[in-house]
Amino acid sequence: MPKQNVFYILPHIDRIGELANQMFVLRNLFPEQDNNLVIITFSPQAKPKTNLALFQVATRGLEVRTTVDEGLLWSCYNDQNANDIIKSEQGDIMVLLSCGQLRHRYYQEFTLRTPLYHFSLSDAEVEAGAALRHSFGIPLQAKVITFHVRDGACFGAGGNDSYRNAHIINYLPAISHLMDSGFHVVRLGDSTMAPLPITHPQLHDAPHHPAYSPLVEPYFIASSSFFLGTPSGPLDIAHGFNVPALVTDAPIQSAIWGYDRDLFVFKKYYSEHLGRALSYGEVLMSPSLHYFRDRLFSESGISLVNNTAKEILAATVEMQQRLAGEYPYLPEAERANRLRRNLENQCDILRQHTVSEDSIPYTPMYPFSRCHAQISCEYARLNPWFFGHRWPEVRSWGWEPELVAL
Repeated sequence: MPKQNVFYILPHIDRIGELANQMFVLRNLFPEQDNNLVIITFSPQAKPKTNLALFQVATRGLEVRTTVDEGLLWSCYNDQNANDIIKSEQGDIMVLLSCGQLRHRYYQEFTLRTPLYHFSLSDAEVEAGAALRHSFGIPLQAKVITFHVRDGACFGAGGNDSYRNAHIINYLPAISHLMDSGFHVVRLGDSTMAPLPITHPQLHDAPHHPAYSPLVEPYFIASSSFFLGTPSGPLDIAHGFNVPALVTDAPIQSAIWGYDRDLFVFKKYYSEHLGRALSYGEVLMSPSLHYFRDRLFSESGISLVNNTAKEILAATVEMQQRLAGEYPYLPEAERANRLRRNLENQCDILRQHTVSEDSIPYTPMYPFSRCHAQISCEYARLNPWFFGHRWPEVRSWGWEPELVAL
């Protein structure tokens, strides 16, 4: 049976997260054994910030057609009616979905399924990566951790999503611990970011390294024992390569997804009206689940509080121990995440029955109750109130609440 052509418009090739996420999602939604994927996009040369190495990895084996027709390339974002998958009489499929709509379709399809496709490096890229290691002073057999802390520098002071940013200083104890454990730690980002405030032979500030090349992101992430950092572009690359991720300083939103080896450490939502941090269930039941702009948080009297150095370090140790099969609190972790999923399902049901014509349309909480990622048990141990300010079971586990310091 001949393959069907599947056409997809990809305008955001110069943002590594969008590029990695959309190609990974598309290639799982339309497996290549049954489909001939055709990507319609800008020429990479027309978008100077495009990571050419990642572009080659993400589109390898696909037919790529370039155009200068910006109206066509942005049609799925500018046309409110462009939200569909259309099949022609000839059997060709046109995927008229924006990146967000494509992710939503993926969440629907892969709630109970495991993605079959992941990125891979070619032999030539592996060889070039070995040369990169040598230039960075990283032995070929050394264990590597990649990390990225979003600071908003590349978008300037006029950005409207600074709530996603974090402070690199809070990550230094975790980085020191990883180096003490024998890892070489590679910081990812771009040259607009301030250089790291510390130096060490096992710490590599890739954006400011003289040997930096676009291969740094795909090669070192693919080589990582795990990825550490905030929800941003490099995390999407880690998911594309099936690399486990410790996701820190994560907002609680309806657009986060994770896999079975991923751990999440959420930011605290501090309510100025209540004078305290909101519990997980309170956030899930509030409109803030759909806030993606600084202004909305500000107008609602909600401040997002970054993870502490203690929380990030504890979660990093937990991640190491989990991947090594040595985490001592697995029974507690399973109970905590079971309680968490029960809470998510209850909130999901309530949201379905409380949406009015004037409120935000109901969106299933795919990232929370329907994917296999877990909330860090160490984060719950440090913040037992997170699952409810009157949650009684935590005291039977010997956990004591820690005050939220602001």
